[in-house]
Amino acid sequence: MEIYMADIRALANEQVLLEKCELLSRERKEQIQKLRKPEDKRRSVGVGLLLEYGLQQSGYTLCEDVSDKTLAHVAKGRYGKPRLAEVEDLHFNLSHSGDYVAAVFAECEAGIDIECVQTANLAVARRFFKENEYEHLETILLEDGEGDRLNLAFSELWTRKESYIKAVGEGMHLPLTDFCVLSDVVEENEVYNLKTWALPEGCVLSVCARGAIDARITWVDLLKII
Repeated sequence: MEIYMADIRALANEQVLLEKCELLSRERKEQIQKLRKPEDKRRSVGVGLLLEYGLQQSGYTLCEDVSDKTLAHVAKGRYGKPRLAEVEDLHFNLSHSGDYVAAVFAECEAGIDIECVQTANLAVARRFFKENEYEHLETILLEDGEGDRLNLAFSELWTRKESYIKAVGEGMHLPLTDFCVLSDVVEENEVYNLKTWALPEGCVLSVCARGAIDARITWVDLLKII
């Protein structure tokens, strides 16, 4: 498994953004052209670069003009999860939040989610979290009150739940109240593993996979890759 992160502020210069966009697949370019907000374009280019970078590390590419890699194509599963159409032993997933983008590549089904730490919303937690997850937040609230610890715990739970539904490939078709992510192992129909990082950049990143999670985060300079 490989986990990559990058700071999209490196793409703030419009000329640099255009140059990096040319390194992406035709489909990704078409998606970017439809975006209006500069920050949305930077995020799309950023995750596109991480995707192409990760694929090339395994010998694949989504770009027709990269001659020394095997050309692959992105398809979608039943609930819209992207996958490689011709490749069985390489799975990927992407995420972005604020100024950061992230990607995971694995031999098994995997999901990734990154979020900037946000103010804990207990009303949202009561509605969308499992009862014992909500009680976990309540305990922190009683011990420390509203503050950094509660905000971090809320963001960790949120990213863990998002990474799980992305790993199983059902997205929001799977109710968030149907499973608990307090443990690093989720045993529902199949066993999935979870791991979470609280990053000094003010973000939380979680990865979920059907296999072992033995990777560390590798930071990538978007100006130097591909």
